[in-house]
Amino acid sequence: DYNLNLPVQLIPAEIFGGPAGTFKQVRFGQNWNQSAAFDFSLPIFHPEKYAAGRSASYAAEQVKFEQQAGVNLTLQKVAAQYFQVLQLEENLALNSMLDSTAEQLYKATLARFNQQLVSRLDLNRAENLMNANKQQSLNTTASLQIARAKLAALLNISELSNMKIDDHLVSYQLSTPENQLKAAERPASRAATEAEIAQRWRAKQHLYTGLPRLSLNSRYTFSSQSNKLSDPSATHFDYGTVGLQLNVPLFKGRTNTLLFKKNQLLSEQALYKKQQTLTESAAELTEWTTRLDEKVQARTLAAHKETLALQNIQLGLDLYNQGVISLDQLFNIYNEYAQAKSSFIQTCTDAAIFQTYFMIEAKRP
Repeated sequence: DYNLNLPVQLIPAEIFGGPAGTFKQVRFGQNWNQSAAFDFSLPIFHPEKYAAGRSASYAAEQVKFEQQAGVNLTLQKVAAQYFQVLQLEENLALNSMLDSTAEQLYKATLARFNQQLVSRLDLNRAENLMNANKQQSLNTTASLQIARAKLAALLNISELSNMKIDDHLVSYQLSTPENQLKAAERPASRAATEAEIAQRWRAKQHLYTGLPRLSLNSRYTFSSQSNKLSDPSATHFDYGTVGLQLNVPLFKGRTNTLLFKKNQLLSEQALYKKQQTLTESAAELTEWTTRLDEKVQARTLAAHKETLALQNIQLGLDLYNQGVISLDQLFNIYNEYAQAKSSFIQTCTDAAIFQTYFMIEAKRP
């Protein structure tokens, strides 16, 4: 502070040895006054701050597990899209094989037509089957390009040419998970648990606000006075205080009580959400386990069925050329193989997806 004009008081001159009845002008204070202070406060007993700290700690854990749950969901999307690409590649190979078979069937029917052993109707049906397979191949090729583009977008690959896949669906190794996952240990369940605990501490925070608070306070002050801003002969003095401060809340208009009741209701809601998340998590794990066991066993059966259906294709063509079976019977054999192979591919896809879901959930942050 700089005092431009200081007040002047009249003091009896006889105090300073002057004649009685006269006065002397005395100025109190100096032009420049400088001060600095340092404060230190330590909460000794602040229960509401302790509750707030605990709530924040659990909330931080909640965010961490929520983030991991989000990462897992993203990885599941990537896995599902990845195996869809592999599935479409297998379907494209199946279409190529069916194209070749349909062409053989058409040539055999054309030869029998030239021999007047079948009607034009049968020849047209054989040609339509061949064209339908070519149309299906075009559709599968387009679907594969779209699936690869979606996978590249999920992997943040700008150009499809940079993405090379050497994996094959039918050679994907399957096995049941060694370690059984527990619903309570999954990220989503743990996030709900941390959220419920954090909410309970928030309720306690408002409850504890009505309790007394004790703090240790300390202050150190340094001051100086002088007629010039920089004066070696300036007057310096400092002082410090140390003490305990006790605050006892007496009346706050039921504000804390109402906030406590509100947060109690929110705590109950968080508890119900935790229980619901745990139930849904357990149900999802049960579905994954059941489906994976089913698909692993079904894959073996589907593979055997596809092998037999493939043998029947060749046998059926031979019998058809010999005139032993009709075109309708050969169509049935053809469709049986197409269905058996498609079922095998779908089973491999489902099994691989469920197994990958377990692998994703088994990872820990």
